[in-house]
Amino acid sequence: MPQFLTTSGTSHLIENIIIKAKSDLVLITPYLKLSRILSERLAEANELGVKIKLVYGKSELRPRERQQLDMLHNLELLYLENLHAKCYHNESTLIVSSMNLYEFSEKNNREMSIVLTQRDDKECFADALAEARSIIAAARASTRTTDSLAKQPVAVPQPSVSVALAPSKSFDHNLKVRKLHELLSQNPAYSAIQFQTESSPQLFGAGMRTTIMAEGFPRLGVTFRYEGSIRLEFGNSHDYQRVKSQLEATFNRILGEYRCYWNRNVIQIYAAKSYEYTDEQAVAAHYEQALEKARFVLKNA
Repeated sequence: MPQFLTTSGTSHLIENIIIKAKSDLVLITPYLKLSRILSERLAEANELGVKIKLVYGKSELRPRERQQLDMLHNLELLYLENLHAKCYHNESTLIVSSMNLYEFSEKNNREMSIVLTQRDDKECFADALAEARSIIAAARASTRTTDSLAKQPVAVPQPSVSVALAPSKSFDHNLKVRKLHELLSQNPAYSAIQFQTESSPQLFGAGMRTTIMAEGFPRLGVTFRYEGSIRLEFGNSHDYQRVKSQLEATFNRILGEYRCYWNRNVIQIYAAKSYEYTDEQAVAAHYEQALEKARFVLKNA
């Protein structure tokens, strides 16, 4: 049966479609301005040999973004001027959405999507797949020439002061992650937990990126991960649904100063939109507080 998603669920599922692609990935989006996370996910898929087709049609790509996409040897960038559809799919899952792959939309717009799977929605999945292939067939290879002729995007409202403030250029995200790791490792309440860090090359740009993870935290059956947000990944979908039905309202109330999203066996926690990233130690402490509150709610669930 088709599944309905709102904005946060849509963002999460698009990322998941990219992560779980085994051989083929199609992204159809009129407006294109990739977030850092999706850029890195595409690079990961490219390295795994996934054949990627990315179709856009309404906005000129920024030079840096085009350069990054050109580096992906398994990605075919296509342009279709009259494109309005938004569709994203791998071999098994397809999403028809109002959301563009446009960073502002992911964070600020109200979006809706319908999810189809090849297993459960076979006929409708096949029809949507056929239309996606028709769009690809009608598109042409994107070059810098076609890019310069692309229509300028419709004016997008700029974030107001209530929208999350971007980290300053001097803010060190990896230092923030290391500070959080120190806080968690030194917390006596977590003495039995092994917090591990993993560093890997940035898939876009220079430098390394650092991730924290721990199994069985903040409770058994849950895996904690942190890179730029907190992810609490449930290993059992029935356990997740039970906790969600019993505790979602309480969890969201106690973590009221954070943004909490429940979707597909994962609770994802972000800082509030108005939270300003200025000091790595302060941001690390802010996320440690979020974990403490999450643990308080979930530990006896």
